[in-house]
Amino acid sequence: MNKIDLNKIVLDEGIDESSLEITESVDYKLDCKDTKDVNIYILKNIKVSLTEIEDTHTDDKVYNYFISDNSTLIINKFYDLSDIKEEINIYLNGYNSNVILNLSMISKGSHVYKINVHHNNKNTNSMTNVHGVTLGSNKIEIENRRNEAEKSLNAIISKKEKHQFLFLSAI
Repeated sequence: MNKIDLNKIVLDEGIDESSLEITESVDYKLDCKDTKDVNIYILKNIKVSLTEIEDTHTDDKVYNYFISDNSTLIINKFYDLSDIKEEINIYLNGYNSNVILNLSMISKGSHVYKINVHHNNKNTNSMTNVHGVTLGSNKIEIENRRNEAEKSLNAIISKKEKHQFLFLSAI
């Protein structure tokens, strides 16, 4: 069972999929190290900040974030890992829904991130900030995709991306 303790969300360990519905504005620290698929639903008219700090990770993890009307989600991910393969799907389903994704990592191996932002309603905003340091011959790969349905919305959609990387090698 998922539990929330003093602004910390701990998802069940060792299960394949876990879902969480957030109903109030608050800042949470997210702990879901052993969960492969995570679904998070942000309900109407709230602002939520989720922070995840990890130094161990389950391969092939998928995060799905669903954001409702007049809500904002700020996602802060800080990773210090060897190898990781992660997919992040953000669904801006509500009118005036917003997301800010801050992804920071230190790569000690191969890092592959697929970031998909779906603007599914009018007046939606997304901002993606990716910062990384890779050591030696390790790599960081970012694939940032947008959905094609955005064109048919005839809506105001704001998308901003910023990627910064530092590559360090031993002398």
